[in-house]
Amino acid sequence: MEKTALLQGKIIMDENQAEPSLGLKDSLSLRKHVDEIMRLQQRAIEASADGIIILDALLPGIPILYVNPAFERMTGYSAEEAIGKDCQFLLGKDQTQLDLYNLLYAMQEGREARAVLHSNRKDGSLFWGEVHIAPVRTEEEQITHYVGIITDVTERKHMEDQLMQQATHDALTGLPNRLLLIDRIAQAITYANRTHNQVVLLFIDLDHFKYVNDTFGHSRGDMLLEIAAKRLVDCMRESDTVARLGGDEFVVLLTSVNSERNIATVAQKILKVLAMPYTIDKHEVILSASVGISIYPKDGTDTESLLKNADIAMYRAKETGRNSFHFFTDELNQRVQQRTLLERHLHHALARQELLLHYQPLLDLGSGKICGFEALLRWQHPSLGLVSPLQFVSLAEETGLIIDIGDWIIQTACAQVKAWQDLGLPKVSIAINLSGKQLKQFYFVDKVKNILVKTGLDPTCLVFELTESIIIENLKETAEMLKQLRQLGISIVIDDFGTGYSSLSYLKQLPVDKIKIDKIFIDDITNNEEDAAITKAIIAMAKSLKLKVLAEGVEKVEQLQYLKAAGCDEMQGYYFSRPVVKEACEEMLRDGVGLSG
Repeated sequence: MEKTALLQGKIIMDENQAEPSLGLKDSLSLRKHVDEIMRLQQRAIEASADGIIILDALLPGIPILYVNPAFERMTGYSAEEAIGKDCQFLLGKDQTQLDLYNLLYAMQEGREARAVLHSNRKDGSLFWGEVHIAPVRTEEEQITHYVGIITDVTERKHMEDQLMQQATHDALTGLPNRLLLIDRIAQAITYANRTHNQVVLLFIDLDHFKYVNDTFGHSRGDMLLEIAAKRLVDCMRESDTVARLGGDEFVVLLTSVNSERNIATVAQKILKVLAMPYTIDKHEVILSASVGISIYPKDGTDTESLLKNADIAMYRAKETGRNSFHFFTDELNQRVQQRTLLERHLHHALARQELLLHYQPLLDLGSGKICGFEALLRWQHPSLGLVSPLQFVSLAEETGLIIDIGDWIIQTACAQVKAWQDLGLPKVSIAINLSGKQLKQFYFVDKVKNILVKTGLDPTCLVFELTESIIIENLKETAEMLKQLRQLGISIVIDDFGTGYSSLSYLKQLPVDKIKIDKIFIDDITNNEEDAAITKAIIAMAKSLKLKVLAEGVEKVEQLQYLKAAGCDEMQGYYFSRPVVKEACEEMLRDGVGLSG
């Protein structure tokens, strides 16, 4: 007996019979059962929420043979409009999708495949369809049809795109973030290897941006960052990438740049657009930027080294005056290595008692006598020798070591002045430079009180010096802390006056006793009319506010005479003495040396 299966029913055929060996009643029942199954299957296809299509594999172009109602609703095309067409008509002009090629290859090989395709509805709107194609074979394994199921995944794709946007783009500016930037740099390097082109990174940092946040608030700071981001995008080519790393740091990725001259032109354009005034809620803000540049392959052969070296070059631009750009060089790399070495040693300098203080005399121009000293930090390393403060003080600031070092300076200087007093030497003040990080300690005033009690020094002998930039960083909080220090009897001096903001408005808010004129105005005071005019103006302004004036960097008798005639109160500089060790100071006080004449 030969058995043949038809759908879910079974018909038993006898070898010598042309008809099934069933009675008429059974035959009718079986046909009815088969029809019912066929009807249910057709109903399931029509009721499906997914689009279902059947393609004729035996006709040229493999045209559509059948579409269900869900396909009509999904695409907007009726069955009459779709049947007979190549199903690729849904893709419109977008025939280059990678998943489409994967689907076509699978059909050529006669296997199942899945793809997600960007398709067009009849009204022109776009949707994402996830397509599953499966071949239909005869008993002889010939493919006669393909059955396709299309699921509308537009909403899912939009959610995926949003998640990808959040993962790869900055929430504030919409620019690519570090993750996407790193990927694009890697792609650019791969392309550059094939085409022998350069890849250029410009690392951009806004100068004094913290001042904007502190003065106008973080919301306005965010508004400024959005404007800066738009300016950067607008002045770049479409092929370039502008990314935000965080805070006020941006990176521009350039490809197909053939000369350093062209790179410099781009950097100058960036500096120009970022230096334009920003209007934030009717407040006009003016900022500059510093730009560091690294180039593949000469400055690095991977993403990490290119970013690191561009960052190093950016800091060099800040060191040389800001509002400028700087290319990375091997010399800069050596400096970074030296800086890393210094940082490692600096972490142990205090514990190993390698730090010491030198003292530079301050002289009263009226009496000619020493009226105080400025305590200046020095580092005597056993193998590196005497390390210049220019090399390590900024490093101490960046690493936070300045907090402990600053405490040590105050403690040591106060104890030294008290020791001189205990020897019966003339009473003098001691001036100590404060860092911004020290002033940000809410318990700083209590710490100073404890040091004064411990050393027994009269608070009126202690002077704290601050630069204008430190004061302006957080004016309100700084002013309050300085008032508390002033109430203890400690004097406050503004250092490097004339090189920063020099605004009467902030001077009126601070309990300042003295201002120090920066050396750059003193150097050529007798020959340069502009320097002379600035110095006279500073002295006149200070007198009007009942403040004393100290000139630093006095090296010539002519400078000294000019300052005395202009009404300056005090001076310090090489004309009288370089910074010296404590024993030399003790000798000066004991001998009563001072200015002659």
